[in-house]
Order: sequence, then C-alpha cells, then structure tokens
Amino acid sequence: MKKAAQIILGYDHHDEGRALDLHEKLKARGFRPWQNSHEIVGSQQWTVTMRKVVPESDFVFICLSKSTVNQYGILGKELPIIMDILFTKPLENTKAVYLCLDDIEIPKSLPHLDRIDCFREDGLQRLMTFLCENVELRGMIKPIRLRTSPRTLDESQLTAMLRENNFYDGLKNGGGRGIDHQYELLDFAGEKVVLDHTTGLCWQQDGSPNAMTYANIDRYLLELNIEGYAGCQGWRLPTLEEAMSLVQPRQATSVGLFLDGRFDKNQLWIWTTDESSATNFWIVYFYYGHCRVQSSFATCFVRAVRPIDDYILSKASTVRQKVKTQPAAFAAY
Repeated sequence: MKKAAQIILGYDHHDEGRALDLHEKLKARGFRPWQNSHEIVGSQQWTVTMRKVVPESDFVFICLSKSTVNQYGILGKELPIIMDILFTKPLENTKAVYLCLDDIEIPKSLPHLDRIDCFREDGLQRLMTFLCENVELRGMIKPIRLRTSPRTLDESQLTAMLRENNFYDGLKNGGGRGIDHQYELLDFAGEKVVLDHTTGLCWQQDGSPNAMTYANIDRYLLELNIEGYAGCQGWRLPTLEEAMSLVQPRQATSVGLFLDGRFDKNQLWIWTTDESSATNFWIVYFYYGHCRVQSSFATCFVRAVRPIDDYILSKASTVRQKVKTQPAAFAAY
C-alpha cells in the first residue's frame, strides 16, 4: 500500500495562529501534517521529539515571517532547532521548503531552498500544487476529498459528477476508471472497518444486515452511534459521490460485485443521502456497478461512513502494533 506523506509545519510561537490555520487547511484537503505542541517548546522533550520526527518526514515546511526573520537569519527558539536538525546532516528523503507568511526577503545566510509565498492571494493554491505534484512523483497517496453534504441531482447533474470524478458506472460512464484506493481492513474490537486512505473515509466493512426503507435509516444510524460501532461515533449515510467512489470497473471475484473484496458481499445495493425528488433517492447497485433512483418506500441496505480523523488513526496504529507483536501461529501436523 502507498504511504501518506508525512508533513511538518515548523513555525515560531509568534506565528502560531497563521500556522495552525494552514494546518487545518491542509487537513481539510486530505493531508495530515504533524502538529507542533507548543506546551513543550524549548524543552528537552520537544527537542528530542523533533530530532525523531523531522528525519522521518517527507516534507518540512519552515514558516517565515517578519516576526521570525531579520537580515542576520532566523529568530526565536523553535525554527533554529529544526534548521539544525535539517542541515547538520543532510536528509536524503526529506524535502525542506520555506513558507513565507509575509512579503519578506530571505537572508542570504540561510540555506537555499524552494520558496512558496503563502501571503499571496493564490498562496494556498501554490502550496497545494507543490504538494500534489511532489507526492505523485514520490509514489505517495494523493488525497481526494469528496462531497459530504446532500444534494438533489437530476440525470444531467449525475452524469457530470460521474465524469468529473472519473467514476465507473456501467450505464452512464462505462469508461470511468474509478479511484486508486488505498484500502486497509481493520478489526476494531470485533467490528470491522475499511479505511480508504485516498478519500479519508472510514467505512463499515459490512453494513445493515437487512434492507430497510428510507424512513428507518435514522434509527439504524442512531443505534450505531449510541452503541459506538467499532468504538466510534459520527457514523452517517454517504453521499452519492462517496458511495460511487467504491464502485470499481471490474467485478471482484471474491465477492462477485463491482466492489473491492475487503467489503462484505451481502450489501448488494446501498442508500445515499442524495435525492432525485421529494420521495426518490439515489442508490448504488454494486451487483451491476451503477447507480439509479429508488423510491424511499422501497428497501435497500445501509453502509455507514465517517471521516478518518486523529482518533481513527490512533486506533488503527494501536491495532497494527498489536498485530505486529502477536506471536506467529504454527500449524500442527
């Protein structure tokens, strides 16, 4: 499986507000920047942590501003430590870049690095373009973010959505290639989930055991969240865009569906939040690999979804670690 890019935003405490704003914007676009903890800045613990995470990172963005740079170099406590880690011993796999938060001149005493002017109107777009191009060159996961809010879609809007996202639909977009998913099947305390690291979504591996009318969906989701399915809350119904991202151009032989074999095969078709009219909703039909309109009074299955957030990532890391430390099973003869 491809890996996600490890990113550090290095900044001085004077620029914490703007740096955290960048941090949230990167997260919203599917990247997972490491968050500096300023509760321990300047302490031995912080320095030890940075000496570990900087060499392990793929990209280190050094935030510079009028508060942190003068004609002689970088001011403050934090950034000089990061610069020392970066350049005392060259790091082959770590790319460092200056992020200029203000219109400043970078002192000639500093190492020559690529520069992205985040203070410009198109600064965020420049940063995203740089990241997307470089993660692709390095063979890493290029994040994709899909619509999460419900919409009313007619046939022409549906076709446009399928083509825009290059989704496969056996009836409406047979040339669609689908998404290069980075799936991971995990068992969270006996309940299985499928993480899609490309779209940042965490799916139920199975879904509702029985088909239901649209009116009964809220009750099913409420029970999931009250019980804390897989130890999590925040489960919801997917949009058509999210659900169609699961459809693949070829049937998986293990399940006989246009769906990856990591998912359960019993949910042949699933509800989405997107309407076609007041009483009709779009469903995704994995058996034939397409979507269509269904009356809300008919019955379909539910496969709930939630975002991959820090809580999910922490649980996933714990599960992976347990798997690594489990003794190998030996067959008895």
